[in-house]
This record gives sequence, C-alpha cells and structure tokens, in this order.
Amino acid sequence: EEWFRSQVTGLCEEIVVTDDHTKVADMIAKAEPAAIFGTQMERHVGKRLDVPCGVISTPVHIQNFPLTYRPFLGYEGTNQLADLVYNSFTLGMEDHLIEIFGGHDTKEIMS
Repeated sequence: EEWFRSQVTGLCEEIVVTDDHTKVADMIAKAEPAAIFGTQMERHVGKRLDVPCGVISTPVHIQNFPLTYRPFLGYEGTNQLADLVYNSFTLGMEDHLIEIFGGHDTKEIMS
C-alpha cells in the first residue's frame, strides 16, 4: 500500500485503498461521476446509481471471454471492439453479485 501511494501521490485528489465495497460505493455516490471505470463491483454501483461503467479490471464478466474467433483488425475487428465497449457498459446484473453489492433499485448511500 505504501508503494502504491508513493507512485500516485500528486496524480489525484484522494487515494483510497480498501477491501470495503460499501465504502467505495459511498464514495462513488458522493462524487456523482459522469462515468465509472473499474471492476464488476463498480459496475453494480453504477447500475444502482444510473451511471455508466466500463469494466477494465478483474474480476470481469464471463461474457468478456468468448470461445469463438474474434478479429480485432479491419471491418470485423471494428465491430468486435464496438461490441466489447458497448457490452461492458450494458451487461445486466448477476444474481450472485446483487446479493453481495446490493440491487440496482437501491439508490441511497449504503453505509
């Protein structure tokens, strides 16, 4: 944690290192961001607050790992990349994560 803090000091207003997802959810709700980039947990917070979220870190949804051929060059590649970005912002809520992080119908701060 000390190394991380030393690397990002001066790049942002506040540094938070925690395993408490409710603290993170509360901070996101208070900040009222236009978009969120993070894990599945942040995506669930975004759904709850009606804020778009791109999943850019593990854990990620299983649908992000198809078992088929996916080119990333040319016309088909453009389609694949567009689908990847679109789906990361629009995937539904998984039941097992709703139990952990709360449902999308809960708008208030959690803690």
